[in-house]
Amino acid sequence: MKAVRTPTFVVLCCLALTACDHAQTFDASSLAAYQKSLGEITAQLNAQDQRKLEIALLTLAVGNAADTNGLQAANPGSLAVLASLNGVANPQTYFDRLRPRINGRSAAEIIRLVASELDAQISLTESQLAGVEKLLAPVVIDHPRYYWTGDKVQSQPTTGVRVLSQPTTGGKGQRQITIKVQSPPAAGVKVPSQPTIEFSVYNGTKNAISRIYVSGALTTRDRPIPWAKGIIIHSFERSLQPGEQVPVVIRATGTNSWTDIRLAALYDADFTLKVINIENTNGERLVPLNLDALEVMRQKRDALRGS
Repeated sequence: MKAVRTPTFVVLCCLALTACDHAQTFDASSLAAYQKSLGEITAQLNAQDQRKLEIALLTLAVGNAADTNGLQAANPGSLAVLASLNGVANPQTYFDRLRPRINGRSAAEIIRLVASELDAQISLTESQLAGVEKLLAPVVIDHPRYYWTGDKVQSQPTTGVRVLSQPTTGGKGQRQITIKVQSPPAAGVKVPSQPTIEFSVYNGTKNAISRIYVSGALTTRDRPIPWAKGIIIHSFERSLQPGEQVPVVIRATGTNSWTDIRLAALYDADFTLKVINIENTNGERLVPLNLDALEVMRQKRDALRGS
C-alpha cells in the first residue's frame, strides 16, 4: 500500500504547487491587453484583495507612493475605474509607468512589490527624522478626547474645520483640518451627531506657532489595528505664543476614518495624539520633511498588508 500511496501524495502536492504557480498574470503588451487582464484577474479576487490590487496599481501608475493620498479611503467603484485607466487624461503616460512593473506578474506579486517599496521609502524617511522628537518635545499635547455629540440645537456658531485626507493649503487664521469645509451652522440650527476631537496644546518653544501637525490614533484593546488614524492639522486663529497653553476643539467632517459612524458606539477606546510638526508665523515648518506624505505611505502600506 505504501508503494501506491506515496506517489499519489506526491502527485497531489505537485498539482497544488502547479495551481499556485499558475495564478493569472498581467499582460501589459498594450493598454487594451492590460485592461482585459485586469478585468479577468480582479474577477477572481475577493473585495479586499481587489482593493489592495487597485491601490498598488495606482501607486505604481502615479510614480510616487505619496501622491496617491487618500486612496485607501476612496470609493471602491472610483478606485476600480482609476486602476483601469478608463476616462483618465493621458492614460498611455500612466500605462507606460505600469508596464515594466506589472507585466508577467500576478496580483499577489504586485501587492507584495508595492508594499515592500513603501517599506523602503518609509524606513528612509524615518531615518532622516532622527532627533526630531527632541526638537518637538517642548510642544506638549494634554487631555486628548474623541467623542460623538448627539443631536442638539446649536446655540453658538461653530468654526468650520477639515479632517486631513490629503495635504491642503489655506489662508492664515483659518482652521484647516480636512477634505471638505463645512460652513459654520447658524445659531439655533439643529446640528446632527458628529465626532469631536479635543485637546490642549502648550508652546514650550521660544517662537510663536501658527500651525500644528498632530498624528492621531483611536484604538481598543480587542483590535490589533486602529479604528481610525491620520494627521490632524490645526491653524491657530491667533498665533500660540511661547509659554501659552490653549484648548483646541475640532468638529470632524467629511468622509474619512474619523467620521465612520461605527466609532460612535466604541466603548473604552484609547485616543492618542503626537506632535509631528509645527509651523511658525512665517509659514516655515520646524521639520522640513513632508510628514503628511510619510503618514500617507504608512496608511497605504498598512492597507496593502492588511488581512
